[in-house]
Amino acid sequence: MRLDNSNIETYVKKTYNINEPKITAEKKLHVIALLQKNYGMKGDCSLVSMTACTRYYNINYPVNDIYNYIENIAKKCGYNGNTYGTLPTTIWKIYQAVLKKVGIDHIVATNYIKGLAFNFSTIKKVIDRSEPIILSIKSANEGYYQDHSVVACGYRVYNNKAKFVIIQDNWSKSVSYIDYNTISRFSSLVY
Repeated sequence: MRLDNSNIETYVKKTYNINEPKITAEKKLHVIALLQKNYGMKGDCSLVSMTACTRYYNINYPVNDIYNYIENIAKKCGYNGNTYGTLPTTIWKIYQAVLKKVGIDHIVATNYIKGLAFNFSTIKKVIDRSEPIILSIKSANEGYYQDHSVVACGYRVYNNKAKFVIIQDNWSKSVSYIDYNTISRFSSLVY
């Protein structure tokens, strides 16, 4: 299920048995919303997510130039967006190269496997440092997102209990939310 501002509080009430949802923690970065359908091939969600994150750091660099540069590097790493997307283990390498290209001095970090290498606190710490995250998801929100990369651009917590990642999912210009508890173990963060 896609969670957005129209249905998140109802979801919180039902799923977490919270009668009066109150936001107890929240931060959102202003990351450009890009739509996958406006770029390369059908499996380019990671490339579009990297483009949005790169643009966050260098707003003067043209979006199409960033995307084209990322796509060229990705192809050298085995990307074929018509057959499959970007391998999660190559995203950090592509992202590091594009940041260098646009003049951003940033060492890219990556964490694989939820619960082992990262948790909600990891996401919160990175966002609190004002760094967007490329979140590659095996599955989340009851299967609504499967084998998909998104931009994690914030977090929201209700009643110190219900934890959500605020995302740009590359399918809509508006933000949506992923219930952190629904993110499958085989997911990864690149930031």
